[in-house]
Amino acid sequence: MMGFTRVLAVGALAVIASSSVAHAESMLFMDNFIGHGMGELYTGPTSGDSIAPFTTNSSTNDGRVRLYGGGLLMDVDANGRYNLNEADLVLNLEDWENIRVTFNHRSYNDEVHGFAVDEDRVGGSGDQNAGQLNPFVDHSNADGVAVSVDGENFVPIWTPSAGESNSNWYGVEISSVDAAIAQALNLAGGNGSLSTVTFRLQQYDDYSKTTDGRGWDWVTIYGTEKPSGAPGVVPEPSSFVLLGIGAMGLVGYGWRRRKTRKAA
Repeated sequence: MMGFTRVLAVGALAVIASSSVAHAESMLFMDNFIGHGMGELYTGPTSGDSIAPFTTNSSTNDGRVRLYGGGLLMDVDANGRYNLNEADLVLNLEDWENIRVTFNHRSYNDEVHGFAVDEDRVGGSGDQNAGQLNPFVDHSNADGVAVSVDGENFVPIWTPSAGESNSNWYGVEISSVDAAIAQALNLAGGNGSLSTVTFRLQQYDDYSKTTDGRGWDWVTIYGTEKPSGAPGVVPEPSSFVLLGIGAMGLVGYGWRRRKTRKAA
């Protein structure tokens, strides 16, 4: 009987141990806009320069989202008219958590426009609402990165620092994106889904490079695979119940065998 008990105990520990193993971080998506994208969720072209799988939008006919110098450039082709440029990437993150975003960024004398409460406000000279990260619906005249789970309600996760009018390329890392995604789910009111998480890069101003404009490159998204089941770190209560029933059965079986042998 002791043998049966040891096997059962080892089996229970094995179940607990196997369900609590942490997954290593994976590269889910990377795009440097020269056809060398990669990652678990990358679905774009593997050769040639391309903006895909990003989809782009401009608020006026003067807006430009184009490939430039191995990266993605946002500006306008006619000076003096304010324009919002956007590049959206949609990924299925149902099986992923601990999302982290990195990219390279550059400002071409572009003033900073934070995500203001007044999402339709028109820019002016100098920085406007720098550092603000207010959620918005559909569009916001701002510079930075935002996430959504329904394509309508967006939560900003990054905007350039105040005073950054002209810069060389520099790296940006955004950790703890999970909290912003959770907020986006709440704002979506049940209409959102982790299967359609939108990452939006955006730029807002009224002159072409090099008086205005922003560059993006090496856009990379990391995550860790969610544990199977819920909560995913220990067996569910029903598992413990089954283990307990199995243990009682084995104990009863061993006791009956000993009693039978003694009677014989």
